[in-house]
Amino acid sequence: MELSKRVVSGLGIGSFVYLLLLLMSSKKIVNSNSIILFCISIIIGLATLIFDIDRFSFLTCLVIHYLIVNVVVTLGSFFLMSVENCTELLTSILVIYALSYLVTYIKMRATSRELDSLIKIIQSRDKK
Repeated sequence: MELSKRVVSGLGIGSFVYLLLLLMSSKKIVNSNSIILFCISIIIGLATLIFDIDRFSFLTCLVIHYLIVNVVVTLGSFFLMSVENCTELLTSILVIYALSYLVTYIKMRATSRELDSLIKIIQSRDKK
């Protein structure tokens, strides 16, 4: 995936999560924390570059990416947003990461099924 697409993807996921959190909280104001969240989202999107390294298994890449996400979000939260509850932050990261992974997994499975059906169509044409 192209670098700019990763940035846009990270921004998209970050924006969605931010809006979801705003919906569930009483804070409805966009402030400097919003900008910080967008920067964190960009870094997380760039961290998906780890999945392009062929010598690592998918599980290894997933663990490394998860650790990067934890470090970036935790540092960003502690230094810029003054987090009050570390356990709550880490639990939130885990839940959001799991949901993001689930959406990505479903998307990959759907793409895989589409490609499989296209391959079958091409193979059936070649047999004729």
